[in-house]
Amino acid sequence: MSWPWRFLPQAGLDLEDIADHFLEVEAGDPRLADRFNAAIEDALRRLGTQPRAGPEFGSTKSALRGLRVWTIRGFPSHLVLYVIRKDRIEVVRVVHGSMDLRRRSGSGPGA
Repeated sequence: MSWPWRFLPQAGLDLEDIADHFLEVEAGDPRLADRFNAAIEDALRRLGTQPRAGPEFGSTKSALRGLRVWTIRGFPSHLVLYVIRKDRIEVVRVVHGSMDLRRRSGSGPGA
């Protein structure tokens, strides 16, 4: 069985920002954005079949409890942050690993 997933609004914005970054900063190579999108799809397929594969974030802050982390294959600096609900996986954010989530968790993960 594969769990359904959905992107929360901020995660969708994160993906747009990352694609823009790849197009503008990374030599304007549209293939890079395509490879990233394929890697995201692969990550979601993997998590859909094994949602607990990503380790818990490991924070005592209530805004981060239950948050799991998955490194995107081929893009080791980028992370999928997600939570497991009763009936689905929710992608909360897609971020660069240098983001300090613990410090920025005052109004939610990565806020």
